[in-house]
Amino acid sequence: MRKSRAEVLPRILAWALLSGVALGIGFVALAALLLGIGYLRTGNFPGEVQRLALLSVMTTVFSQALAPLWGATLLSWLALVRVSPRLDARWPTIALGIAGLAALWFAPVGRYCFEVWTPTSARDVLATLALCAGGVSAALLLPRLALRALAPGALA
Repeated sequence: MRKSRAEVLPRILAWALLSGVALGIGFVALAALLLGIGYLRTGNFPGEVQRLALLSVMTTVFSQALAPLWGATLLSWLALVRVSPRLDARWPTIALGIAGLAALWFAPVGRYCFEVWTPTSARDVLATLALCAGGVSAALLLPRLALRALAPGALA
């Protein structure tokens, strides 16, 4: 049975907020991991100029790639489950659906939003697709796994 908008709206807002936070935290954790690996290899952390450059790159990647991909995936999932509530009924369809949408949205987001990205090979495209779509999918799924109010069927 389809839930009313008044029932679903708070859940949608919670999911959007928590998944956006998860995406940001995950991206910062990835950057910290890369800094840690660099430290282990060289024995020192980047200087001030390198830190500012890294911050600029991170901000650009987040605003041009991850945020638009997250938003497109979130909104298209919500539209799909409004039309076909059964998509939101089980974990396998939720996980595959969200990952599939993130992968599908990667091409237009990469083409029209990710202005600083210039892939040179199919390997570049596949690696960036995996990182971006994987990160967005994980960020969208984690709050649903963690909160009972966002369990399967909660958004349909």
